[in-house]
Amino acid sequence: MRILWAVNVLLKTFSPLDVRERLRHLWRMTILSEDPLGEDTKIPTVALWLGLSGVLPFVLGVLLIAFDGFGRIDPHLSKTILLAYGAVILSFLGGARWGLALRDPSVGNLGMILAFSTVPPLVGWVALLPPMIYGLPLLVIGFLVQGLWDIKAMQAGAGPAWYGSLRRILSIIVTSILAATWIGLYLI
Repeated sequence: MRILWAVNVLLKTFSPLDVRERLRHLWRMTILSEDPLGEDTKIPTVALWLGLSGVLPFVLGVLLIAFDGFGRIDPHLSKTILLAYGAVILSFLGGARWGLALRDPSVGNLGMILAFSTVPPLVGWVALLPPMIYGLPLLVIGFLVQGLWDIKAMQAGAGPAWYGSLRRILSIIVTSILAATWIGLYLI
C-alpha cells in the first residue's frame, strides 16, 4: 500500500513535462552530452550523490571488520572485501584520469599522463598481495597521491573545476576510513 501511495504522490507532484526536463538536465550533466561537463566549480548533484554512494562499500567493509562479519562472513574475508573494493576504486580513478587525458589529446605530456594513469591500478593490485597490515597503508597513499594529482590537475584546467572539489571531498573521506581501519586493527 505504501508503495502505491508513494507512486501516486510522485505522479501528482511531477507532470510528464517536469520529468522530461529533469531527465534532460541529468543528460546534460553526463559526458554523453554535447555541453561541457560543468566548467564552473559547483559539483553537479548527480556526481556528488554517485561519489558519496561509492563510499558506502568502504563503510560496509569497515562494519564487516568491526563486527566480525556479523557472524556470517569470515573475518579474513571481511578484510579482503575492504581491500578489494579499495583496489577497484583506485583503478577506476586511474581510468578516469585516462579519460580526461583523452578528452583533449593535444595537451602536452599526453604520454606521461596516460602512463601515470596506469599507476593507480597497479598500486591497488599490489595492495591486495601483502598482508593487510601493508595493504591498507598502500591504499591510503594511493588515494592521497591520486587525489592530490586530480585536484592539482583540475586547478590547472585539465578538466572541470568541480571534479577537483569532488575528489577532495571523497579523498578525505576514503583515506580517513582506510587509515582509521588500519589504526584500529594494528595500532590500538
